[in-house]
Amino acid sequence: MAPAADPSPPRNAPPRPSDAEASAALAESLPPPPPPPRIQTLADFVKVHEMLLLATGLPRELYPRLFEKIMAERFDAGSRFAIEEVEGGRQRRVVLTPGGQGLDAKGDVFLVDHAWSFRLGQAREQARPGGERLETVPKLAARMAALMCVGGEEGGEGEGEGEGQGKTEPEGQGAGGNGGNKGANSVDDIILRAVRAALDARNQGGEGEGEVESESSREVEGGLEGGVEGGVEGGVEGGVERDEEWLEMDGEGIDEDMLEAMKLHERFPNLVGLSLWGNRLTDAARVASILSPLASLKALWLNDNPCVATEPSAVALRNTVLASLPNLELFNRHFTRCYSTWALLFAADVAGPHCATLADDMAAAELARLTEIDLSDRGIVELKQEVFSATLLPNLARINLSRNPLPLSLLAPIDASRSSVLLPLASLPSLRSVQIDLEGPFPFDPYETARTLPHLSSLNGALLSSFTRGGSWMFPRLPACQPGTPLVDRVLHAMWRHVCSYKLATETQLDESAVWYVMDEFGSAFRHSDRPNFRCSPFLFLPDGSFASAVSYSLVWPVAAVQPGEECTRDFLAGVGEEQQRSAKLSVWFHTPSSFFKQAYEQRIVKFAAAAAKHAEATTLLATAKSDNKGDKEAQRGGSGAAEKRVYRVFTDIPHVTDNLSRPEFAFVDNPSEADIIWTSMQVDDAFREAAGLKERRDKGGEEPFINQFPFEACIVMKHHLAKTIQQAYGGTRPWLQDTYDMQCELAALIGCFLEREVAAAAAAGQKLIAGYEGGAEVAKGTGSSEEPELDNTWIMKPWNLARSMDATVSRHLAQILRLGETGPKVCQKYISRPALFNGRKFDMRFIVLLKRLKPLEAYLSDVFWARIANKAYSQMEDSLSDFQTHFTVMNYSGHKYEHVPTHEFVRAFEQQHNVTWQSIDQSVQRMLRELLAAAVTVHPEMQPDGDTCRAIYGVDVMLDDQFQPKLLEVTYCPDCTRAVTYDMKRVFPRPSSGGNAEADEESEWLRPKSFFNDVFGCLFLGETRNVRRL
Repeated sequence: MAPAADPSPPRNAPPRPSDAEASAALAESLPPPPPPPRIQTLADFVKVHEMLLLATGLPRELYPRLFEKIMAERFDAGSRFAIEEVEGGRQRRVVLTPGGQGLDAKGDVFLVDHAWSFRLGQAREQARPGGERLETVPKLAARMAALMCVGGEEGGEGEGEGEGQGKTEPEGQGAGGNGGNKGANSVDDIILRAVRAALDARNQGGEGEGEVESESSREVEGGLEGGVEGGVEGGVEGGVERDEEWLEMDGEGIDEDMLEAMKLHERFPNLVGLSLWGNRLTDAARVASILSPLASLKALWLNDNPCVATEPSAVALRNTVLASLPNLELFNRHFTRCYSTWALLFAADVAGPHCATLADDMAAAELARLTEIDLSDRGIVELKQEVFSATLLPNLARINLSRNPLPLSLLAPIDASRSSVLLPLASLPSLRSVQIDLEGPFPFDPYETARTLPHLSSLNGALLSSFTRGGSWMFPRLPACQPGTPLVDRVLHAMWRHVCSYKLATETQLDESAVWYVMDEFGSAFRHSDRPNFRCSPFLFLPDGSFASAVSYSLVWPVAAVQPGEECTRDFLAGVGEEQQRSAKLSVWFHTPSSFFKQAYEQRIVKFAAAAAKHAEATTLLATAKSDNKGDKEAQRGGSGAAEKRVYRVFTDIPHVTDNLSRPEFAFVDNPSEADIIWTSMQVDDAFREAAGLKERRDKGGEEPFINQFPFEACIVMKHHLAKTIQQAYGGTRPWLQDTYDMQCELAALIGCFLEREVAAAAAAGQKLIAGYEGGAEVAKGTGSSEEPELDNTWIMKPWNLARSMDATVSRHLAQILRLGETGPKVCQKYISRPALFNGRKFDMRFIVLLKRLKPLEAYLSDVFWARIANKAYSQMEDSLSDFQTHFTVMNYSGHKYEHVPTHEFVRAFEQQHNVTWQSIDQSVQRMLRELLAAAVTVHPEMQPDGDTCRAIYGVDVMLDDQFQPKLLEVTYCPDCTRAVTYDMKRVFPRPSSGGNAEADEESEWLRPKSFFNDVFGCLFLGETRNVRRL
């Protein structure tokens, strides 16, 4: 047990760079205030920090104590707390120092330093030793690795070995001396080595090993050699082989012909255990036929043979073998349905190579002596009453049944008609501790299990009594990584169980991206509890009253009385209830039941399929229908020909419009109440209408103006609504929309999808998921995304209503994905991991859609569009995912340089690079846009107003995958058209020659910046189609 670390910085230490820089970035737009005086008194402190203190939830009576400590920079946790290692050194916990004084609720407050603060895109550089921001803290990566328990040897350790990743049975006894094609490989040589090894195993398990081994070895060797010289009969008649009950012939290169030549049923008729691990057996049916005469065989291993190389072949082999060997109890580690107490004795290391069979009285005595048994990952589908009985197992106190396919539903009522799966354990009088994967409804009430097992005191390593204090019954996710994983990657994978976040704000501005931080060794050692005895909250200290001087800390204080030696816990999801998906979010720290998430994923598919069936006919009709242009409101307003003669008064707050709309049919006005057209970047809601005088104008019978917004257009311009609109209209099956989840309400389904893809990718690669790393891990041997796009598990998180790639993140780690949802409402969308590239770089395209009406659908696609290109070559490597210039294309807002390639040059170069015609891509984009708008009006018919007074343009961002399938990224209202009014663009599809003036024909091929808004307004209000195409 060690005292808590005292990470006190030097007195008057400067603010950490990341905090100061983040604060300064927010303050750049504000005029510099006069330097305020430094805080001197408690009153000053409370006045400056009043809102910040209220946000922490710190009791007011602790304000003086906090002021005292923060002014003195006193980190005194080391005098009251100790940090202990648990879970074999892979986790830590905080306890109140044993032998010291207790601590009352609200009895004190403790400062916690932030050992590492960063913006997400900076994490890798800051964690890398020698990174550009680490001149003053060069050992940060090593400190973080130690704090997160992922230090140790380079590459770390996994949490267990899956079947097929190394031979773990039969329990390492006799296996090591038998592997690897030693000496001559005749069948008799192989058998000789196996018998010698079996004898060694028996002797090592007994007493007087040396003399017995020597004498017996000479006897066996002589008998076998006689058999070799005189034929098989000599050895059998001598009786040496017939009594052998266990053979391990691993890695001997045995094929079916050799196996048949061994005549095992004749030489070893009493054989109980046989291991043929790692040989050359390919034909399941023939192997089963050769082994079927072994009537006494109880255990068989055929791992790492070609006949089990694939999942279907492994299943076929299992079925064939079990049908041929009805007495088999163990096959490739797993219990068969025929298992008996012998299988229990083998799992307890009583039966095995050293003692294949036991007399009944000896077996009963060994069973009675058992106090604990590990039956994890044994393929057990049923707990047999005749095996798990009080008579046979009177002293069994602890049992591990995790990772078994038991059909558990712990909330099912226990009555005469339906017994719980666990009910056979209820009769065991000494049973106190059970480890098991809890499946079924989630979250669970652990006391349902307690009622099933009345003697139980511990469930999954936690005392049942601790549940009243909020202890967790779930297995914690412990750090694990592949051998050879660099230190920085170990930290970046593990940090999502340790980081916290906050957003900076001034009186006028909220920061779009979060600051992430890791607390010091003391703060990071607090473990989770649903009923914690401490609370923890970040706090920003402003020494001189300004954000420029900000220093971040966390505050920890007791919310319940704590006794010496008692563990100190906090709620990792304080204030988050089930209505906010608490149980799903706990998956970051605990192994939550995968069946719950799988069910949520499947239910989501069914729900959207039902919605799609409801809308299918209407959506199809709208997607293919075209308006006859009758009834245009702009034509009705002034009678025949009025559209050509009338001057429309335009109110706008958009400089691009005032600078470029120059047609005589439109005149600008300063008062929106006088306008025929209101073209604004603001939301036109009731408050706007009231302030602009539009409500009064309508009340007086005045004509309703055109407005550049449609009602309920949020159904396509907000990312979560856009996804739901498409999913409801089409069942989520359109090829142009990536699978998308609203992280505010669909986390369970997202986790289910992630796990399904993870398992499928591992199976396709012939790999096992690393134990303990499920649900946010790479598969064994995996270093990047899957080569199959349908199995790749890379995702992008985007805020609901932010554009320009702000606060967007790419990740393939589930823990990171779930934590990112804490920093604001987001969608999680399947990343386009195999995009079409331009000169090796990612790109997307901004299309401009002009919408006149939805019923009937009348929309146009501007001939003006442009490509936005990433600055760096595309990569799927893990260390590139946080690089904005590799995975994002919107450079002109992010402070990076950007390259504008004229659209006509881009199209021609793309066609040459990919040997494709743009015409086919253009048709696919148009089809996608028609389906998008049809979905919107079908699911939200209220989007079309009765008065036909809406006209709008939308920016539609589209990417192409490597098969040139358009993928919809987002739809933006009132889009930024800077490039449209800045750059000349030559038509992608030339117009036919007029046969007249060649110079005029040449000019008609160019789309000039000054004509863009003239063409837009001409289409929407004058019925023209210049430089636009009807969708």
